[in-house]
Amino acid sequence: MANYISRLIKEDEISYKGVFDFKEFFSLVRNFLERYDYDIDEKEYKDESSGGLKSLTVKWAADKKLDDYNKAIIKLKFKLSKCKETYVDGAKVMEGNLNLSVKVEVERDYDDKWSKSPFKKLSMALYGKYVADEKQNYVDKLVKNLIDNLKTEVKQYLKI
Repeated sequence: MANYISRLIKEDEISYKGVFDFKEFFSLVRNFLERYDYDIDEKEYKDESSGGLKSLTVKWAADKKLDDYNKAIIKLKFKLSKCKETYVDGAKVMEGNLNLSVKVEVERDYDDKWSKSPFKKLSMALYGKYVADEKQNYVDKLVKNLIDNLKTEVKQYLKI
């Protein structure tokens, strides 16, 4: 059995239009992931300005080994559009559109250690047939709950 990826959440989005502190928002998401021991890798940072308005796209991939077989991969895309810098109570903030999209995958046998020998392949096949469903459902539910908690924190921060 070679490793494979199970997509738990194809794409979920949170959109907001208004005034927000992007650095604080960015920190909120980063701190949330770090609190649950996810490693964050910035895949893209694209900043553009036109006519006094800013656009920004940032992509992250956050991953965590859940056990010796499952690894969660959370792909986040922050997108700011039609934003302008302004000040509220002396603090620099952005006014415009903010979009956060989240995709979640669980990679099974992420190190290919269960597909390297015939004995391990057989063991994994038996495990998969008689034991794994309950454990895999538990792992999937754990990751989905984490994303639900992230979305709740983001919505509370944005007051939506």
